[in-house]
Amino acid sequence: MAARNAGKLRESAAALARVRNLPGQADLRTANRDWLDMIEAALDVDLGQAAEARNVLTRLLQRDAAPGDRASQLRALAAADLSLGRFGAAMNEADQARQILPKDAPAAARWLARLTWAEAASHAGEHVAALDALAEVRAGFVQSRFAPGSPSLLHARRAEAEALLREGKNIAATAALRELLSEHDRLQPGQAVEQARTLDALGCALALADRPVEAEAAHAKALLRYTDVLPAEHPLRLRTSALRELAAHSPDAAQAVERWRSTLAADSPLRQEPVRDCRSLI
Repeated sequence: MAARNAGKLRESAAALARVRNLPGQADLRTANRDWLDMIEAALDVDLGQAAEARNVLTRLLQRDAAPGDRASQLRALAAADLSLGRFGAAMNEADQARQILPKDAPAAARWLARLTWAEAASHAGEHVAALDALAEVRAGFVQSRFAPGSPSLLHARRAEAEALLREGKNIAATAALRELLSEHDRLQPGQAVEQARTLDALGCALALADRPVEAEAAHAKALLRYTDVLPAEHPLRLRTSALRELAAHSPDAAQAVERWRSTLAADSPLRQEPVRDCRSLI
């Protein structure tokens, strides 16, 4: 978990595989096996295998679980559905996760579920509610004494900037993204995936401001950051390639967008709606 939180996804997968191969796995209690399955599913979402993760989590939800474990499963399922473009489902699952958390659960667990809900709400067009929730999440993380460079706080700040972009507040979004990238530059070691996603959002903001050369450069940097940590066919890498083609007004843009959209769930609205501009991908 520590490696995953630090953005070291391949190291996380290797560590989990070692745990799976330890002697005595067959003797583990069901609850412990389910916990390992949930951790692996959450990691699969990070590694671009959200559909497979969703299948595992749906199966886990059919079994008995303590409220805290059930909330973790629901939050992981919400993250999978968010990755698959199933925004209504993600909102419902994140909401359920918050509601069933025990009273003595860490405050961070509530804020993380709220963060997933807010991201899905922004994608679903509920801009005001999403931005209000994201402001609450940031305040909650700060109150919980999360460091400025913590993965969750960086994620929340990027999500807030993306929500501003979707609402059409391009100037505010650009300023927030530049400030966030300055924070990333100060981090050692860095958060490669978060930094790349922030670069992609900035590239979209620059494209909307009719600055295609700078937009392409931002997406090129994002692709370099992804290359070190994500597999070649990861949806985020495919999305960056599509964003770069869009920024360049390339004749290959439509094909690149469709390649990325093929990674989404069949019932995702993103697969049916026309691509207006880069915000359809962010």
